[in-house]
Amino acid sequence: MTKVSVIVPAYNAEKTIKRCLDSIMNQTFDDYEVIVINDGSTDNTKDLLDMYKDPRLHIINKKNGGIGAARNDGIKASCGDYITFVDSDDYVDKKILESFYNFAAKNSLEVVTSSYKKVINGKVVDWPSTKYKLGNIKTSPKIIFSIEYAPWAKMFKRDLLINHDIKFVENKKYEDIPFVCKALLYSKLTGYLKDAHYYYVVHKKSETTTMDERVFDILDALKMIKNDYQKEYYLKDEINYLLIDKTTNYMLQQRVQKNRKIRKRFINEGYKFLNENVKNWKSNKYYKETNKLKRFIKNHKLILKGYCKVYGLFR
Repeated sequence: MTKVSVIVPAYNAEKTIKRCLDSIMNQTFDDYEVIVINDGSTDNTKDLLDMYKDPRLHIINKKNGGIGAARNDGIKASCGDYITFVDSDDYVDKKILESFYNFAAKNSLEVVTSSYKKVINGKVVDWPSTKYKLGNIKTSPKIIFSIEYAPWAKMFKRDLLINHDIKFVENKKYEDIPFVCKALLYSKLTGYLKDAHYYYVVHKKSETTTMDERVFDILDALKMIKNDYQKEYYLKDEINYLLIDKTTNYMLQQRVQKNRKIRKRFINEGYKFLNENVKNWKSNKYYKETNKLKRFIKNHKLILKGYCKVYGLFR
């Protein structure tokens, strides 16, 4: 056993993998392993990985299967007490593992979430995140809709993932949302670390900002979350708000959708999803506390469609 396993999925990452790995291998913490899953890269990623001779670094070369499958392979290969994830185009501060592990071990945490920094056009920006006290979704139910759902800038107890069969969805976009939500569901104690040691590099055409047919995968991801939480009646308002917030925000994002047919179809499917899965969704107590103008647009299909259409014309 080692204390921490760092999992790095990499696909055609020749431009960023060295910066990423150098930041991970230069830690103030000394008991960790790094597992890089080379997910069928067709560029020079493999050659760059082969240059590293550090015994802490383990490389898995496989056929391309997507980021969800790559992360799952990393979990299977890991032996750390805790697991954390770093994307190959991002990088971390040298104190991230020390801070994460010490905080988790001191408080017997099963999940750690933290603030992070965004790197936009080379400029580092502190990114605000929701703070909360040590607890779980029973004692602090707002956690479920207050955090970022990416697996990075977080640490998970490995036993939590293995014992509850918590895996990433494969061959789907938004694979990280059900994973993080399920981890929160079973975590006995979750904590927030205010120190921002993770640097998330924003790209104009990144996986998270590309608008195409895969946007419909968000509805499947939300259905998985609803299914996982269906017995947690005490969280009804919170889970419903998570479904409302994600669905309406993605409908609103269709303003940048270039394909008019996809835009129209997704908005229709979004309203259908809400009407079928969240009873009286417009009356949710958390939703009613959101921005009035945005809520007015979201509440009316024709107005939202018109807004997206006009916005697209003047982009």
